[in-house]
Amino acid sequence: MSARKDIVELLDRVDANTWDAEVLASCGNPTQLAAFGGLGGRLRRPVYARVWRNGVLMLQWLFYVVGPCRGAAYLDIRSEPSHAHAQAMQAVLDAAARRFSPFRIVFDDMVCNRWHSRDILRALGFEQIHTHGTIMLDLERGIDSLWADLHKSRRRDIRRGER
Repeated sequence: MSARKDIVELLDRVDANTWDAEVLASCGNPTQLAAFGGLGGRLRRPVYARVWRNGVLMLQWLFYVVGPCRGAAYLDIRSEPSHAHAQAMQAVLDAAARRFSPFRIVFDDMVCNRWHSRDILRALGFEQIHTHGTIMLDLERGIDSLWADLHKSRRRDIRRGER
């Protein structure tokens, strides 16, 4: 008996309880919880990806499609999938490329991003992986000075988050 091919699902919605149970049992990353999919904004459409092999869930991964239409959109990936399984990740990226025809794929470097190894991304063919350093702030400057140094879009995002 031969091994069955991976089955990839790219869904617009999922049952939040089922999805979140897998996230909490695996990576535990809050940016992979079902509710995070609704936080992308008007132009970001969540994609809830799952890969099944022989009836077993191998991976699930929440990311966004950003852009007005097929071919003029990109994939915005905020964090790692539920499992670091390179073959299943490749299957998701291949299926997403066929469905959305993105002109690029962006892996965001967010605070909650828990990629354990760049080797996984290299195995997927991503050669340009930028490192990011630590941001140091002199908190003795005071809130007004720190606030003034923020870009206006960041200040707007923070005010919106406070509301």
